[in-house]
Amino acid sequence: MRPRCKKQWSDYAALGLFLAVRISSDVILTGVHSASGLSSKSILHINYFYTYWISSALESVLTS
Repeated sequence: MRPRCKKQWSDYAALGLFLAVRISSDVILTGVHSASGLSSKSILHINYFYTYWISSALESVLTS
């Protein structure tokens, strides 16, 4: 059963990368959002903006 599992991971590598990007961006965006009362709003907006759009671009590349 082990070799079949390795083949499935190689077949679905893009899905695994997509999920990794999605999960990591969700964690970062949630952290930035929850820190909105603790730090400067402009820095948080910049971090949120770039995290959102970079992860969106990576997700679109991985889904095509």
